[in-house]
Amino acid sequence: MDPEIALKSGNPGPEIELAFWRSKAENLNSLHEQLSGEKIRKVIKVLEVTKSTYFPAFNRLCKEVAQARMEANDNLVYLEPLVRYINSLAGESFSDLIPVFKPTMHTILLIWKNSK
Repeated sequence: MDPEIALKSGNPGPEIELAFWRSKAENLNSLHEQLSGEKIRKVIKVLEVTKSTYFPAFNRLCKEVAQARMEANDNLVYLEPLVRYINSLAGESFSDLIPVFKPTMHTILLIWKNSK
């Protein structure tokens, strides 16, 4: 997934970032589920037992998927509280956004301080 696709096609709003991480988390969770299946574990075991040259690369791939999955899920958890503020940005006039600014910035600060 290319996170910059939305930037190349115009001026995206903040909801695009949330949609990106939601989609990435779903894809990686699905991939992780497939890699954790019984059939794949048998394949990995055979590669390991036979000392196949494919084993290190496949094992590294599984670890990279697991790490990317954790990152995507973590980002999604921390970005989710911004949804209500992002939704309020869509149809409001600039002067109506004044009460939304402070809690939005506070939430962003909390995300920055607490997320991995």
